Amino acid sequence: MRNQFFAVLSFLAVPLVAAQQSATPETSAASLPTPAQDPSGKFIFPCDTPIHLSMSQDFNQKKTSVGDRVPLVLADDLIAGDMLFARKGAAVFATVVELIPPRPGGAPGIVRFEVHSFLAGNATVFVRGHATREGELKTPGASVLIPIVGPFTALRRGGAPIIKKGTPFTAYLAQDVLLAPLS
Repeated sequence: MRNQFFAVLSFLAVPLVAAQQSATPETSAASLPTPAQDPSGKFIFPCDTPIHLSMSQDFNQKKTSVGDRVPLVLADDLIAGDMLFARKGAAVFATVVELIPPRPGGAPGIVRFEVHSFLAGNATVFVRGHATREGELKTPGASVLIPIVGPFTALRRGGAPIIKKGTPFTAYLAQDVLLAPLS
């Protein structure tokens, strides 16, 4: 009887805890706690601070080669405490480091890129991060069993990777950074 009482009590308490947690206001993903201030008046952002990025336009593997820039921007304002350090939409320097084109047999294409830096005011902020995306897999399926036409379906190539505008990515500060708030 006692176990049943506690089971019912815990069943009733779970929705109350969940309701309290969902009622708390959400903060912006880029809002950070107020960083420590350096004697020079600048603020110290520690290494490994997450920086939220997004694609500024569609990215298609067919139109790029190794070394090309990737159209990434800051997804949110970089805010710490009540101070703004970098504006949303600031360009991020990222490059394509590996391309594998779609291959016969339905194997998809692959693109890999690395994030290097962005500007916060007049300071270059070095970040680290990478991402890999692959295209659509196109398997031959049962059509390979069809006489005459079937063997040619094995020559079909997979899809090239396409990254849509607004796709989010996360990079991290590569080192401790001193930044002054924007005016």
